[in-house]
Amino acid sequence: MGFWNELFAFGAAKVALNASSPASIILENNDYVIKGMKPSGLNSWKVWIGKKSESGRGTQYKVSRNTVSFNGNFGSAKVYWA
Repeated sequence: MGFWNELFAFGAAKVALNASSPASIILENNDYVIKGMKPSGLNSWKVWIGKKSESGRGTQYKVSRNTVSFNGNFGSAKVYWA
């Protein structure tokens, strides 16, 4: 029983660490903003990006800990992790 408890505790600690340290995302196009961020699994986040002038949630993207940049309808974005 001790092995499984330690394994599950380790997994829970990784999820908590990911949830407490979101990515910093820099969008190159100033007409777009990040409309939402939410932890998604162990080492990734869901990010919603949309135009400043439009209501709604925007388009969803998924970034993981090894993501350093990504492109979309907004242009390009750089990702920094703590």
